[in-house]
Amino acid sequence: MMSTSRATPRLRSFCTCSVRSSSESVPRVNDQRKPSRAPAKVHQKPAKPASATTPKPPLPLGAGVPHTELFVKLAESGTAAIPRRPTLVNETAARELVREWGIDKMHDPVIIDAFAGPGGISRALLELKNVKRVISVEDSLRYMPHLQRLKDQQEDPSRLALVNYDPFSWEAYTKIQQDGLLDDVPKIDWETGGVHPGLFVTCQLPNNRIGEQLFFQFTIAISGKMWYYQYGRMQIGFTGANAYWNKVMSQPGSAAHNKLAVLIPALADLRKINTLQSMTPAERYFHKPRGDSADYGFAKMTPLVKPTVDNFDALEHVTRNMFISRTQTWRRGVTLLAPGASNLIPIMEQAGITLDDVLIRNLTMKDWAIIANVFDAWPFRPKTLFDEGNFAPAT
Repeated sequence: MMSTSRATPRLRSFCTCSVRSSSESVPRVNDQRKPSRAPAKVHQKPAKPASATTPKPPLPLGAGVPHTELFVKLAESGTAAIPRRPTLVNETAARELVREWGIDKMHDPVIIDAFAGPGGISRALLELKNVKRVISVEDSLRYMPHLQRLKDQQEDPSRLALVNYDPFSWEAYTKIQQDGLLDDVPKIDWETGGVHPGLFVTCQLPNNRIGEQLFFQFTIAISGKMWYYQYGRMQIGFTGANAYWNKVMSQPGSAAHNKLAVLIPALADLRKINTLQSMTPAERYFHKPRGDSADYGFAKMTPLVKPTVDNFDALEHVTRNMFISRTQTWRRGVTLLAPGASNLIPIMEQAGITLDDVLIRNLTMKDWAIIANVFDAWPFRPKTLFDEGNFAPAT
């Protein structure tokens, strides 16, 4: 029987590695990074008598909001939305979304639903008969009664496991493995096994720096087959602000083109789901604070069988340094990589970069691969390429 897990509050951190002993170092984690907010404090207070407990006043349903169970229960319980954490609660839209992600075509999948909120996506997943188990990861106490009610409604409550941990914290995902919730998930060969048929992650990204960092770390974990990628080419379905999707999917030559828009396609195929973009007004689809004017969309990420570069750390290094001068030519950018790097320009030209005046923001993925691979093969390149002191999805 699977039980609800409750964590001791921790500092916010996320690790893209698989489970390892406490004596081993954790790759790609900036231990010096200050958390965006302090961890929640647990206050021990005497319980009030039932008669003295004042329930929260109900919240009004907005105009046009569906009178479905989730919307009604959230309103009746006075459950306020969390700033910058929109959560999909429109049941019809959630059912459509999980099918757009292709989960209905998977074979006995186990689904991890990160930032599950009150359970809009978890509910839609449980309605799919082919889904073996849903693991809802949510640290907000205001949403736990709604998730518990969803669990109690199941004919087989073991199909829904509740993990009351911060989804940004790597401990949440380690806890899932420690509880044996992934013991029946097979490991699929990365190169020959295709996309993993039985493991999928959904994540409703917060519309803030935490969400951006989590997305970036979910992505770079692909490079070393770390985290849950140890099971194979696992896909991830995201909800997030359309402004962020436009940023990370910006094309070469556009003013918005940035480092992330180069790094992501080197490791994965990230596609926006356009069939669900008509979710306006957002208040009829998401539980979010009044005044939140952002519009939200959906995406799906599939790891590539083989990255487009020989060494992802080399690509991260060259994009981080060259995008500082994104409006300069690529030749100027190469000189910023390391002392003496200008000597690599003739080699890069021989490898296929032929336009002398092409700007850094106009470089194609093929151009970036040439620069990264030539730089990585250079005997005099810096030994340490990944800048842990500057670990962030900077553009």
